[in-house]
Amino acid sequence: MARSNQRLTDFVGESLRSGQTRDEIRGHLRAAGWHETQIDEALGAFAESASPVPVPRARPHISAAEAFFYLLLFSTLYVSAFYLGNLAFNLIDLFVADPAADAGRSQKWLERGIRFAVAILLVFFPTYLFLNWKSRQRSERDPAERGSAIRKWLGYLTLFIAALFVLGDLTGLIYRFLMGDLTLRIALKMLTVGVIAGGVFIYYLWDLRTEPVAKQDTGE
Repeated sequence: MARSNQRLTDFVGESLRSGQTRDEIRGHLRAAGWHETQIDEALGAFAESASPVPVPRARPHISAAEAFFYLLLFSTLYVSAFYLGNLAFNLIDLFVADPAADAGRSQKWLERGIRFAVAILLVFFPTYLFLNWKSRQRSERDPAERGSAIRKWLGYLTLFIAALFVLGDLTGLIYRFLMGDLTLRIALKMLTVGVIAGGVFIYYLWDLRTEPVAKQDTGE
């Protein structure tokens, strides 16, 4: 597969060097049976430039510093999402009474869980917001940052996990409804999971599809 992709990239480079337009190259490749995604990747390997020689784009690479940055970014996201849900669950348990479910658990125990969740969020969530802001700043300064392999892998992994939570949450909601034991307390907890997981899914779906506009120097 790698050799096939390299042959395609070499062909596109030679075609551009011979003076063919991108539309002409695309038409030839379509006629030869190449998939549209493969064509886009091969053409995207070369910058649109006035240079008579095809200019290759910088290829994504993974450095230790980059891996550390994105692993820390997504780890703080996961911890923040988990403890935001934990905080909401404890607040629901505290204010929506259910004697059967609360057997063996005191108000003091719930308040301790709330304080711990707040402490975690006060550390991890601002850290996530700062790292996410830095990520977008880096992408604006250098659009090639959007091609970071580890960023894309972790981004799509996050989409996958969030989608599973949303689907599982909907399944549980329907099951509880059909069983006739969908209480206000359970409904609020399922709504919490749906909102958090759905919010993460929507944000990263948008983020992975959005190309930031690189900042231009004004010379002032």
